[in-house]
Amino acid sequence: MIYKIIIMPSARNSILAIGIYLDRIGFPLTAAKFVDELYTYIGSLGRFPLKYPVCKRHILAKKGYHCAPYRDWIFLYKIDKNNVVVVNVVHSSMLK
Repeated sequence: MIYKIIIMPSARNSILAIGIYLDRIGFPLTAAKFVDELYTYIGSLGRFPLKYPVCKRHILAKKGYHCAPYRDWIFLYKIDKNNVVVVNVVHSSMLK
């Protein structure tokens, strides 16, 4: 079963901010490619949503968020019935 992916505005805004940052520091092609990679990664969460555990941070675990790492980024998502709801994308340094 493949879960439907729902991307919350906070996650879309985070991905947009990552792309804008990479573009502004002089890497427009890298920015576009990396944003595409992030969305492709999100799509993969629908196939195996339980692959990643519930986040270790208590406040995130309490909300039922899973933490999926990708390079230096962590995707925060929750599973709701047949949906994977991507709540946000944060830099891994924010969760240390």
